[in-house]
Amino acid sequence: MNTANDLLWRAPQDRIKALAMAIFPAWFLIALALSLLGAFESGHAPPLALGAAATLPVLTFMMIYLKWPAFREAVLAANLQFLTLAQAWRVAAVTFLILYYRGILPGTFALPAGWGDIAVGVTAPLMVWAMSSRKVFPRRTFIVWNLLGLADLVTAVTLGVLSSPSPLGI
Repeated sequence: MNTANDLLWRAPQDRIKALAMAIFPAWFLIALALSLLGAFESGHAPPLALGAAATLPVLTFMMIYLKWPAFREAVLAANLQFLTLAQAWRVAAVTFLILYYRGILPGTFALPAGWGDIAVGVTAPLMVWAMSSRKVFPRRTFIVWNLLGLADLVTAVTLGVLSSPSPLGI
């Protein structure tokens, strides 16, 4: 007779999913704690800690993806609708707009980053609807939507650095 523990851990994919479910919240909580402790405030120095916090997880993911076939299989088997719907949280970027209107964030960062994230977040449920309501997967639309979301992310990070009081800011 299989126990619940046996069923949970019977496939390598399950172990990878469990590992991811532990790593992502841990990374978020560590980043949040470091932020609250002021670790990302660089003043007039280059924002190295913030850059590391933004790039190291992506580089680590890419390295693991390329080197660990079981991880790659788990990623490729992920539920695209769930991952797409998860982008809806980006509507929280309305905070950037509020902070801009209160004079706390510069408009060069807050306006494009805020509106870009809101656009991606609002359209995420529409993209999931398009994915689930058609017999043929809307591949081109999905790719374009993802590229726009990535472009928004890169733009936001770039403008955030360029808008900072660091030596990299303008």
